[in-house]
Amino acid sequence: MLITEFDQELYEKTILKEGIEIGIEQGMETGMKKGVSRLRRLYMLLSHENKTDDMERIMWDEDFCNKSLQKYNL
Repeated sequence: MLITEFDQELYEKTILKEGIEIGIEQGMETGMKKGVSRLRRLYMLLSHENKTDDMERIMWDEDFCNKSLQKYNL
C-alpha cells in the first residue's frame, strides 16, 4: 500500500471500535454514579430509621442490599 492510499473500510472499523469503547466507558461511569447515589439514599433512609444493623448487613450481603433497594423503591 502506498502512503497516499486510504483504506476507507479500515478507517470506518477503527472509528466504530473507538466509538464503542468511548460509549462503554461513559456508560460504566454513569452507572457507577447512579449506583453510588442509590446507596447513599438508602443509607440516609436507614440512618433516619436507626437501622444501623441493616446498614452493616448491606455491606456484605448483596441479596439483602438488592432487597433493601427494592423495598425503598431505589
